Amino acid sequence: MHILLYIFFIILIYYGFLGMFVPQEQRAITWATLKAIPFKLWGIIVILIGVFLFQMAELFTFPLFIYLLSLLFFIEGSLFFFLPKKKIKELVHYWLLMPNNLIKLISLFYVLLGVVLFLLFRY
Repeated sequence: MHILLYIFFIILIYYGFLGMFVPQEQRAITWATLKAIPFKLWGIIVILIGVFLFQMAELFTFPLFIYLLSLLFFIEGSLFFFLPKKKIKELVHYWLLMPNNLIKLISLFYVLLGVVLFLLFRY
């Protein structure tokens, strides 16, 4: 299970660096992965990530932060699962049309989140 957490941290940091340095490539990867898998399945995947983080929260130095993060994953996954497909496509297109500077700022948040999670992990 620890290896899965490390993989999650690495993916989060990589995705953040990708958006900081080549936001167009990050958009292309995001769009390709969203088109490849149905939105309801993405919702289930995100909910499972939230449940996984919730179960692993005691392995972190500050478990309350992980509980809140897992709650956010659960809410996001629920939105993907329950919102109509048209509304999700509108939200995705809004994200894909964001200016590069905003994508870079959000990507900086991803990198910082990945690093903080890595540092809070006790093992």
